[in-house]
Amino acid sequence: MDGLLIGMAATRLAQQNSASMQAQTASAVASEARLQGESLAVDVDKLFLITEALWELLKKEHGYTDELLIKKVTEIDSSNGTLNGKAPKKERPNCVSCGRKLGRHPTCLYCGAITPRNPFER
Repeated sequence: MDGLLIGMAATRLAQQNSASMQAQTASAVASEARLQGESLAVDVDKLFLITEALWELLKKEHGYTDELLIKKVTEIDSSNGTLNGKAPKKERPNCVSCGRKLGRHPTCLYCGAITPRNPFER
């Protein structure tokens, strides 16, 4: 009987330790996700500031207008048939050498050729 009680106590302790480790892991994952989110927010703010500065320079140095920018943004946004505030996804280009579809990188996985890519491709 004592052995049974000891076994049950050991099982309960193991379950508590397992639950504690799972909670610690979940907490670490949540902290990492929060830090990544904060980092992305900083990056977005920085990109917004740079974009605004570049636009101010273009207006001052080349005479572009806000209306022209709005027209161009709307044109690009609606180029896929949907005006949704997102850049349209473009079809992946083909390799200049073998003609197969490229992955995310400009180097072809099949033949190794390098195909120049549009810098705004996602």
